[in-house]
Amino acid sequence: MLRAASTNGSFVGSVVTLTLGTAAGQAIIIVGSLILLRLYTPDEFGAFGVYLAAVSIGAIVVTLRYEAALPLPDSEEEALDVLALAVLATVSISALVGLVAWLIAANDIVVPTAMRAMLWLLPLGLLFAGLQQTFTLWATRLAAFGTSARSSVAAAGAQTASQIALGLPATGVIGLVLGYLLGRVGGIVVLIGTIGSSRRAAVRGTSARRLRTVAARYRRFPLYALWAALLNTASVQAPVLLLAAMFDTTVVGWFSITVRVLQLPSTLVGSAVAQVFYARISREDRPDVAATTNAVFRSLVALGAGPMVLLAVGGQQLFALVFGEAWAEAGTYAQWLAPWLLLVFVTSPLSTLVFVRERQRAELVFQAVLLAARTATLVAGWALGSATLAIVMFGVGSAVLWGGYMLWLLRIGGVGVRQPLWWLTRDIAVALLLSTPLLVLSAAGVRGVAWAIAAIATLGVVLLRAQREIGGLRHRI
Repeated sequence: MLRAASTNGSFVGSVVTLTLGTAAGQAIIIVGSLILLRLYTPDEFGAFGVYLAAVSIGAIVVTLRYEAALPLPDSEEEALDVLALAVLATVSISALVGLVAWLIAANDIVVPTAMRAMLWLLPLGLLFAGLQQTFTLWATRLAAFGTSARSSVAAAGAQTASQIALGLPATGVIGLVLGYLLGRVGGIVVLIGTIGSSRRAAVRGTSARRLRTVAARYRRFPLYALWAALLNTASVQAPVLLLAAMFDTTVVGWFSITVRVLQLPSTLVGSAVAQVFYARISREDRPDVAATTNAVFRSLVALGAGPMVLLAVGGQQLFALVFGEAWAEAGTYAQWLAPWLLLVFVTSPLSTLVFVRERQRAELVFQAVLLAARTATLVAGWALGSATLAIVMFGVGSAVLWGGYMLWLLRIGGVGVRQPLWWLTRDIAVALLLSTPLLVLSAAGVRGVAWAIAAIATLGVVLLRAQREIGGLRHRI
């Protein structure tokens, strides 16, 4: 499918380049996970999930969201000024967090148990994450998608190898955190190659006056986009933090691995589509934006519906088979979270329409409602004394809100909602029909190799169907 797609058009070819790089990186992580989930316990993965939640939320703040403006300037000089502003903000705010961490440690201030051992590593996580996302957007501006692809492989390789090496002597959660940091460094080293010596000199020569000018020109990003992105990330990471506070880190470990597996399609394809889609629509007029949005959405629905339905049908058996019985409960979580993450897969790449259409304030309102609703569902589950019920309500509520967000993005992208809803409903129904053999085997109590063969065969069929759907759309994107 990827070879066929790469021969048609710059959009699809660029997506394929990024997808192949991301796929290689994710293949490393998937193979590594088969080892890591036996070197580290669910409790240790839960503590690591808390650290990643803190870094993910903080990484939005450290750049002040200026990196998202990098594809927009018409001149390279202005773009380099934006780059310098984003890097300066990242370094400064990370250093400030480091100072706060030192004050907390020096004054014996009580912090959550899961974060106590990792407090000193938080500023480094923020610094490396902020720099990586900044240089990734710079590569997007240059259409250096090959470099982005190599960065994904380097980051995945460095992270996985480091975590395995550190897990052998049983370093615990610190090994997972240090491996994550080394992975970010590996990705940054590759990305920084897009900034040649002349550009580095231009960045160093940026004046305070020019920085103030671009800061004012793109003030919507820290004023609105920052808070919208912060609320979005907080709503994604809220379950990790709330589950750690209300239940225990074992539940967090199950949830974290579930989301990691279910976000695999978004990681493999969605992030690649998002980068290329943003680069394309930021320089097109409205009719072309509508056509591109329509074709991209339809392709994502065709590709994502089948695998997510399979996870919803057989998540528990799949997790127990691949990761071991200790992770079977994570498979139950996957079955309830699959509808939400399908909507994330088909919608997230389109979210850059918010920047192009300058709808940051409306985005901010949506993210605030999403965070409040997710928090309410998790607290309700805790009040009822059931982590599983909390996850179920979280998944259903998130799916409903993301469905509304999807329709809004399609509207501001110039696409109607009736036809997209038909595509989504049709592809889910077809995937459910193709999953009937798995349902029959599960009802009959069949497990192990026979079930796995049936699952692989079903996945192959749904992907072949997706190939035909996407093949008919290549000329439109």
